Formats: sequence, C-alpha cells, structure tokens
Amino acid sequence: MTLHRTVRGLAAVLIVAGASGAGAVTCSVASAGLSFGQYNPFRGAPNDSVGTITLSCSGASGTDVAYVVRIGPGASGTPTARVMRSASGWSLGYNLYTDPARSLVWGDGTGGTRVVADAFTLGGMGQTRRYQVFGRTFERQNVAPGVYSDSLVLSVEF
Repeated sequence: MTLHRTVRGLAAVLIVAGASGAGAVTCSVASAGLSFGQYNPFRGAPNDSVGTITLSCSGASGTDVAYVVRIGPGASGTPTARVMRSASGWSLGYNLYTDPARSLVWGDGTGGTRVVADAFTLGGMGQTRRYQVFGRTFERQNVAPGVYSDSLVLSVEF
C-alpha cells in the first residue's frame, strides 16, 4: 500500500515593512510547499523531505532589516503534533523542523517550538535569504490510501 500526500499552504505573500534606517522596505516571502512523496506504513523508518522558504527584500541601500519567521500549527491546532488529513478523514502525523537532525520543531514559538530570526543590511540590489524546512512523516502509522495535506500559515514579523 502506498500513499501520496503533500503539505500545502506556504504561499507567496507580499509584505511592506518599515525598518530602521532610511525608508521603507518591500519584502516578499514564498514557499512552493513540501512533498513527502509516497508513504509506506510498513517501513520501519521515518520519511524525510526538505523544502525552502525564500524571503526577498528591497529598499534603500544601508537599511537594516530584522525579522522572525514563524510557521503556524495547521489542522492539528498545535505545532508540536502536526497532522495531514485525507478527504475521508484519516490523519497522518508529521512535523517541520529548523535543523537537519529534525530535533527542533519549527513553529510559532509556543510549546517549545522554534522560530527563525535573522537580520541583514540591504545592499544596492536588495537581499534574498533562503531557509530550509526539514519535514518528517513518522513511521508505522496505520492510514488508508489517499492524498494527505495540511495548510499552514507562514508569517514574517518585522
């Protein structure tokens, strides 16, 4: 039995932010989502995947930009135990992490979850930063075949 599921919902957003320094900064953030491919409930190991969040900002050269990137809980209501759901109501547990070892849950900063904070000074051509999102579905979950998905809110606070 194999399953296909996709984590969807990390969509493109345009953000206009005030920053310290000379003038306004315009930023956009995007993610194509994260796909885990096929899930085998008999496999004795987790299924890992990696996605990317891209943040691009432009404005006056020399302007300082500082921000925090948060990922909401999705359908489960808690970032510490995320679930994808199928159309028939089955749940598949997964989570997102800030580190390749998948030990630090990327969330909203509550319940022991981590956020990603960063800062930079704009150059003449603007600045783009990419952050990897490390995903994992957990092994040996008893789920029915189907497409599993979750929609998450990605927020950037300046």
